[in-house]
Amino acid sequence: MAIIGNEYDYIVESFEKVTGSKSVAQNFTDLLYQISQKTNIHVLELFESINLENELSLNLSMAYYLNSIGPKTALYGIQNPIKPNYYAGRNVLE
Repeated sequence: MAIIGNEYDYIVESFEKVTGSKSVAQNFTDLLYQISQKTNIHVLELFESINLENELSLNLSMAYYLNSIGPKTALYGIQNPIKPNYYAGRNVLE
C-alpha cells in the first residue's frame, strides 16, 4: 500500500493535536497504515472512524483495531484478563 505524503502528514498532525507528542503521533500513523494494509480498508476511511475526542478514546479506538488484526492471545487495552469460572466449567464437563 502506497503512503501518500499529504495523507500521512494530515493523519500525523491530527494525532499530534490529541496526543501532544510527534513521536506518538507518528507511531499511531504507522500502525494505522499497517492496519489498513491488513484489512484492505483505505487509511483515510479507517482514520475517519477513529474517535479523536481525547487521548483515552484514541487509545481505545487504536486498541480495537489492533485487537481485530492481532492474535487473540494478546489483547491491547485489557488490564485484567477474563478468568473462566472454574465451577461453572466443571459442571458443564461432568
